[in-house]
Amino acid sequence: MKRAQRILSATLVSAVCLCVTHGAAQAERKAKPDAGSAPDVIVAASSEPAIPTFALPAAPSDKASSEPAPALDPEALAGLSPERQREVAALWADLDRTPDDAALWVRLGDALAARPTQADAAIAAYSTALLYDPTLTDAERTLAGLLTSRGYFGAALTTYESLLSRTAEDPDWLDLAMACTLYARTETLDRGAALLDHMLLISPHDRTLLALGILERARGNEDGGTAVIAMIRDNPRTEPLLRALAETLLREEGQP
Repeated sequence: MKRAQRILSATLVSAVCLCVTHGAAQAERKAKPDAGSAPDVIVAASSEPAIPTFALPAAPSDKASSEPAPALDPEALAGLSPERQREVAALWADLDRTPDDAALWVRLGDALAARPTQADAAIAAYSTALLYDPTLTDAERTLAGLLTSRGYFGAALTTYESLLSRTAEDPDWLDLAMACTLYARTETLDRGAALLDHMLLISPHDRTLLALGILERARGNEDGGTAVIAMIRDNPRTEPLLRALAETLLREEGQP
């Protein structure tokens, strides 16, 4: 099991490194297109469709609101199993009584996310939950993943940044990997480096350092990025999995 996890994680970090590097290369080609060829097009946040939302009370409150939740859109039930339809309807009835209950909005998001066709409705539910309780880490992570899968890259990146800022002392590697990929996708590598630098001021975590090394190489700082990755590999106090990931990256680049 541990070997499988190591192989999976190594594959993930290699893929992220490739995505970041490829995104940086696309940005460079876009800035300097070859004569006679069209530049690559990267969908940035400004061209994304509006993110779906539910109608909400004017502002979150500390106690149950007397203002009812919006009416349940029948389309929110489309494609759901009868059991899920009953669950969604019951949750909506509960939200009609307590529309500022963040936990209920999360449960609604979980129920809707069971069907890919309801991803936008699930996004709206999780977003609403976070309005009432911004500390819901699991809901925020799920929201970021849904936003990414639906192509809302700018909003997904903002969500990952919020998540990473709150978890800087012990960041999740997948959150870092997804954020790095999105920085490349939206051509905002400098913004990514700034966030990682800020996180390192809060806590010099090896996962953040490794992500910064990958990002620095994507920004064109090959020597600096490689030095950071080598430092992770050579530090005996680094967790074994991260050392294996760093070793994989350096080996792929032909580094000793």
